[in-house]
Amino acid sequence: MIGLVCKDLLCLRKSATSYLFVVVIYGLLTVVGVWDSTILATVMAVLVSMLPYSCFSYDNMAKWELYGLSLPLRRSRIVLARYLTVLLALAFSAVLCCLFGGVTAALGQMEDWGLYLSSAIGALGFSVLLNAILLPLLYRFGAERARILFFGVLGAIIAVGIAVLSFFDVTGWLDGIEHVQWNGMLPVVGFAAVAAAVVLLFSYLISVGIYRKREL
Repeated sequence: MIGLVCKDLLCLRKSATSYLFVVVIYGLLTVVGVWDSTILATVMAVLVSMLPYSCFSYDNMAKWELYGLSLPLRRSRIVLARYLTVLLALAFSAVLCCLFGGVTAALGQMEDWGLYLSSAIGALGFSVLLNAILLPLLYRFGAERARILFFGVLGAIIAVGIAVLSFFDVTGWLDGIEHVQWNGMLPVVGFAAVAAAVVLLFSYLISVGIYRKREL
């Protein structure tokens, strides 16, 4: 299974350079104060959300799926390897957000850690939710059809988010975030991590069920 993760990482090495270039540009613009620090977290979420497409597209071009299904591996392990690749990308995004946040704070461009961390957690949580929905769709419909569904899922999540925010009064809560220190966000980080694990586990079980029905 580790070999499958390495395969995904090797397939992504070409596009990783472009992704890192975009992250560095946005990070530099954030550090010098051109943009607000919360924009970086949003960019990271979008980039991570695009990661599964690259893996599935490369597999289709290399005709790897037929070979992979013939390997003496349980299909659940093959699916788990893809989810581990996404988790590694999410962890790397979280590290980059913390790194750029520290640099921004050291240069005096960080207005408050509470707002930045809440934005980063929200963006990464959005990326987790989007991947949890899209990965089963990729296994069910393939990369090309899922590419079209991507925009529908993205629009639906945004619409639901706007509806929830308009239904509940979150103004006071958002104002309170600005006065929260970084250590006060630790319970939120813990809750977000548990919620992300549950959502990804549920998504993984659905993907395994779909992939087990795939015929050679």
